[in-house]
Order: sequence, then structure tokens, then C-alpha cells
Amino acid sequence: MGKMQRNKGVRGELEVFRIIEDHLGISLRRNSQEQYETGGADQKLHNFSLEIKRCEDLKLRTWWYEAVEQIEYNEIPTLIYRQSRQPWRVMIPHCTISPILFANHKQDEDVFFAFENTVTMLLEPLFMDIVREVMSNDALEAMRESGGHAH
Repeated sequence: MGKMQRNKGVRGELEVFRIIEDHLGISLRRNSQEQYETGGADQKLHNFSLEIKRCEDLKLRTWWYEAVEQIEYNEIPTLIYRQSRQPWRVMIPHCTISPILFANHKQDEDVFFAFENTVTMLLEPLFMDIVREVMSNDALEAMRESGGHAH
């Protein structure tokens, strides 16, 4: 990858991080050392493992499976991508958007991670709303498990 393309990718990551901070108040930093050493995800956001691409030539299937390969246990592969003069888009497994679908398909990785079973949406506001909802549901669940007390 050439220096110009690398710089474009770095600018793309930083742009996405600013959007996340603006919407969720969560500050993210680049994982450049880990990415270089292990080829890991660009960043983690709650249980979403983010792979960010800023490129004119879309290689969605390739990028999707790259995102899937980089997840750790219980993480959700999340591809965020943008072409010039286009909004940021997010691709996640279709069953991520519904607790019922998630419960039904999480055990079947072939279904859960298949490219054909993804949904694509705008980064803002829809994906930001989904992350906010997942985070608040997890906080409520943790509070219920602790006997009703927030930690």
C-alpha cells in the first residue's frame, strides 16, 4: 500500500473516531502498533470490532471477511467504509439489529458471519443509535444482575 493510500486510511479512521466521540462521548485512538503487528481490528467500540476503510474501489466482500477474521470471542464484526463525497456506511451481521435474531443465529457462525446476511446502514445517525442502545441495554442488564445497583 502506498503512502498516500495509507494516509487516506489514517484520515478516515480519525474522521470516524471524531464522529463516534461527537455522538457517544467516547474517545478512541488509533491502534497502529497492534494493527501493524497482528493485523487486528482498527478499534473496538463496546463489543463492536471496527474495520474502517476509506477507499474509492469498494471491496466489500473482502473487507467483510477481513473484519470477521479479526474478531475475538463475543465481538461483532463491523465494517465502516466511505468513498469520496459519500457518507460513511456500516455493515454488520443482520441479526445484530434484533435480540431475537441474535439469540437464534449467534450459535450458527456460517449464518451469523455470511456476507449475504449483512445489513448496511449510515454511520450516523442509525449505527450510532444502535451502539447507544446496545450500551444502555448492557448497562441495564448489569444493573439487574447486581441486584439493581449501578456500578
